Amino acid sequence: PEKVTDKSTESMYSALCLFTLQVSMFETLLAVGFYPQALSAHSFGEFAQITASGVLSFKDMVRFLIERQKALSSIEGKYVMFAVNNSAKLDLSAMPFQVYVANVNTNYQTSFVCQEKDYPEIRQILKTQRIASVPVNVDFPYHTPWLE
Repeated sequence: PEKVTDKSTESMYSALCLFTLQVSMFETLLAVGFYPQALSAHSFGEFAQITASGVLSFKDMVRFLIERQKALSSIEGKYVMFAVNNSAKLDLSAMPFQVYVANVNTNYQTSFVCQEKDYPEIRQILKTQRIASVPVNVDFPYHTPWLE
């Protein structure tokens, strides 16, 4: 098969595979007799939760996810998500760039999103403050106002 080189198409396939895996895991639990009384999910997992709870069929959710990925691919700009350890020490108001909290992972680590062009300087600011950061491989600025 031909290799997918278009980033938005690659993201769509990844999203559909992840969704299928999540719903399949739920269906496997049902098949072995585990019937949950409640379902909970976060972020992308909410789409599988909606399907598992019967709100939308698998087929309808796939259609929705394809349209969602098309809409996401129209977002202007390039962004970087990065995880920061010792995030309690980080003062976002001191940053000369737009930096958004994307997710509080733990009491000690938070994920942030900034514009790609600003990341090298932000990373340098963090280094001078002895705050470790690691870029996270995502295609879109999830959990930020840039998706609104």
